[in-house]
Amino acid sequence: MKKMAYLLPLLFCLFTVNALADKAAYRETAYIRLNVALHGYPAGTILQIQLDKNGKPVDGYWANRLRDAAIDNCITFVTN
Repeated sequence: MKKMAYLLPLLFCLFTVNALADKAAYRETAYIRLNVALHGYPAGTILQIQLDKNGKPVDGYWANRLRDAAIDNCITFVTN
């Protein structure tokens, strides 16, 4: 039973690292153009942001700004 007690934290650690690696593997990038000055960037700046596997920005600030952009058009996506 003592051997099992030492293995449980190790197994938990391995599963956690594996889950984080899977989460990072799904990240994609998107380019956005700022139509107004935001977060210290002037208007017209093109930024690269990280997206999760659902296509939502990883950074909460940009996720909130993209939601706002549906109303005020402060950010647009840049397509190739």
